[in-house]
Amino acid sequence: ALLFFNDYWRKTAYLGYRESVVINSNPCYSFETTWVPQQNPQVESAARLLHGCAVISSQIQHGTLEPQMQGQEIQCSSQLVSAFGTTRIAKQGVDELQFNVESKYACLLRNGHVIPIMI
Repeated sequence: ALLFFNDYWRKTAYLGYRESVVINSNPCYSFETTWVPQQNPQVESAARLLHGCAVISSQIQHGTLEPQMQGQEIQCSSQLVSAFGTTRIAKQGVDELQFNVESKYACLLRNGHVIPIMI
């Protein structure tokens, strides 16, 4: 594995980089094609996404998430533990990551408001 590269990437290329960056962008999240929101598409979609994230987070914490495969090879998933409950704190020089595995909240950002949601 390229674990030696993780520290360089995290500290220099990610936390030390001073230009705008996309944070936790993942095009792999998707809904089942059979599901269609009924009343309020934005609220229903957000609730469904939060529920799915809570399920995946729980599976990661309990070690029950099925491994990602590429052909017959299991892919490294060591970074998944920081996918939830993690925030980036701006600091001079190099930013800092803080991680809270006990976190039971998600933050909804809408129109300049931060709304904590217990999950």
